Amino acid sequence: MTTLIIGLGNSLLRDDAVGLRVARQVRAALSGREDIEVAEEACGGLRLMERMIGFDRVIVVDAMRSGPGGSTFSM
Repeated sequence: MTTLIIGLGNSLLRDDAVGLRVARQVRAALSGREDIEVAEEACGGLRLMERMIGFDRVIVVDAMRSGPGGSTFSM
């Protein structure tokens, strides 16, 4: 089973680079695993869906601001 882990974000925006930083940490932690690919992406929509082709499982890491004092986490 092949897995793709995608960190989404934009390195030019401070809060939006969370997915990219997580992807870098995961890549370092999972180095040597041939069944897992870690990618950093800034695209969305259909381009993101096309990136997922050929994998059995995909994990997407992204962040959003939910309002004053609020935070959300979902899987």
